[in-house]
Amino acid sequence: MKVGLIVYLVHEARATIDKNKVHSTMLRIFITFFQIESMLFSVRMQWPPWLDKVKSVIVSVFFSSINPGGYSYHCLMLWGGINSELLSFYEFNAFYAFFVPVIWTAGAGMLFLFRRFILRNKSITWDSSKDTLQMTFLITYYFFWPDMITTAFSTLNPINIGAAEADDLRLVSDPTIKWLSPRHTLTLSFGIATLLISGLILPVLIFRRMWRSRDSLDDEEFLQKYGFLYRGYKANHYLWEFTILLRKLALVGTSVYFASNPSRLCLTLSIIVVISIFLQQQFSPYRSEVLNKLELTALFCLGAIAYGCLYHLTLIDETSTTILVVVSTVSTVVFLTPWIMAYPKILKKKLAPVSKFLSKLCRKCEVCLKRIFGIQTTAKVEEETYDRSSTMINLASENPNQVICQVTI
Repeated sequence: MKVGLIVYLVHEARATIDKNKVHSTMLRIFITFFQIESMLFSVRMQWPPWLDKVKSVIVSVFFSSINPGGYSYHCLMLWGGINSELLSFYEFNAFYAFFVPVIWTAGAGMLFLFRRFILRNKSITWDSSKDTLQMTFLITYYFFWPDMITTAFSTLNPINIGAAEADDLRLVSDPTIKWLSPRHTLTLSFGIATLLISGLILPVLIFRRMWRSRDSLDDEEFLQKYGFLYRGYKANHYLWEFTILLRKLALVGTSVYFASNPSRLCLTLSIIVVISIFLQQQFSPYRSEVLNKLELTALFCLGAIAYGCLYHLTLIDETSTTILVVVSTVSTVVFLTPWIMAYPKILKKKLAPVSKFLSKLCRKCEVCLKRIFGIQTTAKVEEETYDRSSTMINLASENPNQVICQVTI
């Protein structure tokens, strides 16, 4: 699911060069909604078993280091003959989160090399591959940015599990790691580097690049490289995506440092969402009224879920759990309903080639099955009858007596 979504995002970002197209903008709203919902779902609460499984799937799409959404690589290490106890579950996912854009971009590069030199596809050139690799890095950076920053913040978040007179600081995310131990120092160094590079330097560089190119935003080459970040916004709000980035940063910091106090966490998340609703209502940064309504709906739904979490944590009984489940489910459905209603034409256009391919494949399978079981179609029987009739007519023209004799027999 995650691979398919990222590949689709890269494809759409490369294919769309019109800044008025709303498709990629809708995808950004979709991703942002579920990124924030994943943060809310990561709050430690007692969820019903069936909803806990659904929640785990949603979280795992956007986060690799937050339980219950992480991955275990022990099986891969055992298969490769490496000591599986070398790194903990948290450390595995932390290092993956730190390097995830590089990993995905390297994977795309390996795929290009395979297609170019193994499959001998000469249409793949360095210039086209370079643009696609750059877009892959930008998309995966955007997609996994909350995960990278959350993991980086988690390396700076200790908890004291010792007595009052004897401090024993451990990481909240992994209490087996002692604060400033060699293991922690390693993850801490990468965490700080991630905060500086992914959390500060890269956004500033992209902001600076877009600011300097504000007079050439309609340029086809620039639009194809960076249009994913400003496509769909009004001309005077082309930098609005950085406002959303600040919102995500506030949400990520809150989800990490208030994790030990779920009530305070949900209250702070609610305040951030309310501020976001006010800003969205005040500026309406999107070109299309449909997109502005869609973003506003997403924020109201997230606010309802955050309030549902806070209500549940205040009462902590069966009734509050039921209300939380209902609010979370209804809010998600309410968000998806207008999103799907605004999407049918795009889906129809995107699925048309797939439908045509499947239809063609089914016809081929039908022919193969009928040949295997000796079944002839009506058209085939009529064709064979026509061929026999034509043959008899030809014979009659050459030797009429022979034909009469055959008919008599």
